[in-house]
Order: sequence, then C-alpha cells, then structure tokens
Amino acid sequence: MKHFCRLLALTLAIAAVFTCAMAGENDLDKTKINKVEAYIQEEQPMEFDIGQTKFSVKQLKRLMASMPEGSTFRFTIWYCNSWIDSESEVLDLDNGKAKVTEDDLRWFLENMPNVKTVNSFNHRELDNKIIVPLMEEYPEIQFNWLVYISSKYRLRSDATAFSTQKKVGEKPDLTEKSFENLKYVPGLKALDIGHNAVKDLTWLQYLPELEVLILADNEITDITPIAQLEKLEYVELFMNNIKDVTPLAGLKNLRDLNLCRTKLQDTDLSVLDGLELERFWCTQAGVSKEQQTRYIEANPETNANFTIGSCTDNGWRDSYKYKQFRAMFKNRTWADFVRPEQE
Repeated sequence: MKHFCRLLALTLAIAAVFTCAMAGENDLDKTKINKVEAYIQEEQPMEFDIGQTKFSVKQLKRLMASMPEGSTFRFTIWYCNSWIDSESEVLDLDNGKAKVTEDDLRWFLENMPNVKTVNSFNHRELDNKIIVPLMEEYPEIQFNWLVYISSKYRLRSDATAFSTQKKVGEKPDLTEKSFENLKYVPGLKALDIGHNAVKDLTWLQYLPELEVLILADNEITDITPIAQLEKLEYVELFMNNIKDVTPLAGLKNLRDLNLCRTKLQDTDLSVLDGLELERFWCTQAGVSKEQQTRYIEANPETNANFTIGSCTDNGWRDSYKYKQFRAMFKNRTWADFVRPEQE
C-alpha cells in the first residue's frame, strides 16, 4: 500500500510539473524575444512552438541556439511577404521580392524537415552558384529558380520553350558554358539556338523532352548527342559542317528535317529511309544526283526538296508548326502542335 501511494505521489508530481510547464508556455508573451529566450533557457523544453511570428530569421536563430540538443523548434515566420510554416512541404519565396540571402535559404532548408519544393523565380540573387550546390546537397528537393544562361538570358527552370531569337549575321552572345546551363531546364520541349557558333552538343543529353530543335547556322560537326532525343519531331540543322547523319536514323518521331548547306558529299542517305519524314530539305549539301533520285524513289510519301535556292525557300517556313512554335518561343511555354484540320 505504501509503495502504491509513493508511486501515485510521484505520478502526480510529474503531472504537476508538466502542467506548470505547459501553463508557463501558454502564458508566455511570444512577441517579446527576451521573454521567449529567458523561458527557453530556464525550462529547456524538448519541444517548442512559437506559432506565427514576425521575428527575423536572425532572431529565430538566437532562440534556437538556446534549445537543448535534439529538441524540436516549430515556427511560422513572416518572410518574403508570406507566412512560412516549418512543417510545410513547400518553401515559397515568390510572394515578395525582398532579397533572400544564401544563409537564410540554407537555414530554412535545415529547419523545414518536410520541404519538397522551393520556389524562388523572383530572386535573381539566388543564382546558379547558390542553387546548383543546394541541388546536389538536397537531391530530394525540387528547386524552381531563375537559371542564369548568360548576361542576356535568364530562364525559368520549368520553362518548356526557349529561343535566343538570333538572326543571320548577328554576333553570337552565348558561350559553350551558356549551353551547359540549359541542363538545368530539363523540361524544355522546344529549343532554338541558331546562329550562335555552337560547336559541342554533349549537353543535349540533359534535355530528353525536346520535340523541336533548331541548330541552324552554327559550327557543328558531330550530331551524335541528338540520337538520344527520341521525341524529336522537327529539326533544323542547315548551315553546319555535318558529314554523318547516322545519329538521326533512330528518331522515329521525326517528321520535319532540314539539312541544307551541310557537307553530305560522301553520305549515304539510305540510313534515313526508316524515318516517316513528311518534309526533307537538303539542298546545297553535296548530295549526288544518284543519291537524290534513290532517296525520292525510296521515300515517295516524303516531300523531299534537293533543288531550292535558300535553306528555307519553297515553303519551309509555311508549315503550321513554324507559326505555332514561334508563338511558343515568345511565351517560353510549349503547346502541342495542332494541324489546321484539327482547329
């Protein structure tokens, strides 16, 4: 009986302490940082929820430094013109344009255990040098950000269409490193970087969703990386030093191909016979009359043109696809092609 009484007394004492602690936190004025800090230092709670607060990140760091090791500190902080909950799966920084520092961003990632998505499109200061290392440190998190392509171009990481809008004769303003940065926009479906002195295409391996690819008037000799882009439907490669078109042979979705003014003197075009091309422009590419005749006879359903004067003469630009993807490039947003009879 005595043992039971002692156990009961101990239980009641513990409950009383817990109740007092809870009462202490409930009575705490959480708008006064000195009072909150004093409470944490004295009570050393293993869990503490400050609720909605307009304390700064710096002030929350100060409070968390007083928490015991292994404890949990919850918060809902006013930051970038919105409430950010430490339990949220989304860290949305796009409601405000106040500068976000790398230290602040890292602090949020370290103290938001459930976060799966970070939105920071409105913050140019969170550039490649900051976001790319974070992507490597937190591979489970989706970072949505403004990718630095060059001093002239920045592109949303979720963009689906992009064009430099360059014209023949304009000075290139992109470097090989600029093209490498496109790998951080993996959802691109339409890409136009014609007239930019492009040489290396290895970075294309990071853009498996491409359906439209315009690489006209560059310095390309090897198109091997294009072989990986199985969804390609429309390709412009005219005015390049291409000698081998074998990498195109497996692109079963390809319907429009322009190889004008390339170097195909010794190329056997029969490697393209397995494709269901609707249009094939290949003038001034060194293709022999015999090769031209053989291709036309082997592919009667293809509108093949080996005689046009310019790379885009005789209706190349009249395609319904051309008008539609030009609109996509303007909006940087992909839209499925619609044939005129489907409208």
